[in-house]
Amino acid sequence: RSVVASAYKAGYTEIVLKCKKMPMLEKINEIVNSFTGLEITAQTKDTITIKSFLTAENADIENLIIKMFQIINVLFETIIEEETLDLKSISTMVRTNVRKLRDHCLRSIHLNNYGGDLSYDYYDLVTQLEKIAVGLYYMAEYRAGNKHMQTLFMTKAQILFEESYRAYLKKEFVFATACALKEREESEKTCNPKTLAKICMKNPEVVYYYEIMMRLRQLNSRIISLSS
Repeated sequence: RSVVASAYKAGYTEIVLKCKKMPMLEKINEIVNSFTGLEITAQTKDTITIKSFLTAENADIENLIIKMFQIINVLFETIIEEETLDLKSISTMVRTNVRKLRDHCLRSIHLNNYGGDLSYDYYDLVTQLEKIAVGLYYMAEYRAGNKHMQTLFMTKAQILFEESYRAYLKKEFVFATACALKEREESEKTCNPKTLAKICMKNPEVVYYYEIMMRLRQLNSRIISLSS
């Protein structure tokens, strides 16, 4: 999948896979279907040709990014509120839905030079969103095996994430900076080395919280750039 994703995000319209040993068609179809607009168009004994029929307008990119924010917020709510977590459903949301949106966005940003001089900020923002989603999946895995896990840390992270989402929609520098400062203040209270080590003794899940907070910091940096 990584090989196909690299060519897809780079904007190629045709990808030819040359195989020493032909993989199962079912597996190739699973990979191809995990991208928006890709289809297998030809196959020989040692090659598979994949084409992209995706067309993306600039307006679509904004909608895709907003959808990523919304799915991640649902992930937060699910992990915090649900008594019994459906890991298969959460995995589908992260590894299929969010990843598919990420690759679609990155391809479109690259092809359209979306944002002009700020295209890198959009590119990194989308990347950080996907990484936050992956961090939430790992948190869900941990919580599924630890029924009495505290959700306080994740509730704090969700509040900060929702503020970052609002900052992205507003794209106002003062508001975006205020959101970033709130995240930094919260991180300094719980994620400095001494406090983190102490909390981990009783609440090992704080390790996942730390990872999400660091991704959130990077996300906020990009939002500030986009709001300048």
